[in-house]
Amino acid sequence: MSRDAAIGRAIEDCIRRGILKDFLEEHSSEVRNMLLRDLTWKEHLAVSYEDGVDDGREEIFSLLEKGMSLAAVKKKFGYKSTRRAK
Repeated sequence: MSRDAAIGRAIEDCIRRGILKDFLEEHSSEVRNMLLRDLTWKEHLAVSYEDGVDDGREEIFSLLEKGMSLAAVKKKFGYKSTRRAK
C-alpha cells in the first residue's frame, strides 16, 4: 500500500472508530496534506514554537478575560521584564 493510501485509510479508520471523529470530519484534507508534506526539522521546530506561542497567548488572554490582573498573570508565568529602567 502506498503512503498516500495508508494515510487515507488511517484517517477513515479513525473516523469510523470515533477517534478524533469530529475534528477529522472537518479537517481531514488539512491533516492529509500535513502528513504528506515532508517537513524539515527546522520547519517542524518553527511550527512547534508558533503553536506554543499561540497556546500561551490563548491562556494569558483567558486569564485576563476572567478578571485576573496583569500583575498576577505575570507572576503566574514567572515573567521578568527584560527592559532596563531609563
